[in-house]
Amino acid sequence: MNMLEDIDPDLEVSLNDLDIQQRTAVNHVALMLDDTNSPNVTTATLLAEVLRTFLGTHTSIRLLLAERDKRPVVAADAVSLVREQIEKVFLVSLLLADWRKYVPIYFEEDWCRRFRYFLVQKKDKEGLERFREFFSVFGPQKFEERRLDLKISEGIRDFIEFQVSHPGAQKPERFKSVHLPKFPTPKNILDQSPEAERPALTRWYEEYRGVCGYTHIGADKLQMTTMTGRKVNFSDEQITAFFTKEHLELAILSYIACAYTATELLSLIGGAVEPMAEVTKLWNTLLDTSLSAKIFWDARSRSLLPLARL
Repeated sequence: MNMLEDIDPDLEVSLNDLDIQQRTAVNHVALMLDDTNSPNVTTATLLAEVLRTFLGTHTSIRLLLAERDKRPVVAADAVSLVREQIEKVFLVSLLLADWRKYVPIYFEEDWCRRFRYFLVQKKDKEGLERFREFFSVFGPQKFEERRLDLKISEGIRDFIEFQVSHPGAQKPERFKSVHLPKFPTPKNILDQSPEAERPALTRWYEEYRGVCGYTHIGADKLQMTTMTGRKVNFSDEQITAFFTKEHLELAILSYIACAYTATELLSLIGGAVEPMAEVTKLWNTLLDTSLSAKIFWDARSRSLLPLARL
């Protein structure tokens, strides 16, 4: 995207006020999802809860950024959490595009992951008296009830038990036809995304690749630790400039990802007046203060929320 119009770099916005706008927009859209059965109650409820998690993760980001003066190195962890916010963009996109296929896989993979960890913990702790009943009675009963509810095959259950009992072993012949559910990664989601949304998701994927360096302990994750260490001599002004231009600008993506996702979900609930008004208000503030917001607004959200900027 070749930008032709800049924002006013001297325009100040209160992050506390922006937090309120974000929270209000999310709550309005999530409440509408709670009250809808489109495409079905399970999917609508899942989407509402995913949207609400933007607020919890964003609060964690803000708390870490607020510690910058006392402990500058924690700001890098805030950017790691931005990656999770971007992952939600891809998750919601996939669920909206093909909920019949991927809502079941979402819950099936969750069961498999949790069951595997339960078995690992069982190996470690079942010999201890205070854990014996949980690992021999209560835990297996609850996992089996959930497995039946999700219609997960006995073969998948037995194969996970085999993998935990025989780590690194070749897959036995009796499990050759067993395939564990696997929810797509952001790149997989991008590759199969609807044509109308692909340009925006392609741009989101570049942001995702950028913040992955923080989660995967790349050099950018270590930069603030290095700048505030004893072996180098950066001034307070240089450290503040790095924080503002690197960590703070990336953290703004948390607001943008939330606004983008709320806009996508408005299409599911028919663009009710109050939720649309609150999402529009959030976008208007972001568009006045962030060039990144302009990128995603022009790439996709403008076409879904035409009332903003009026």
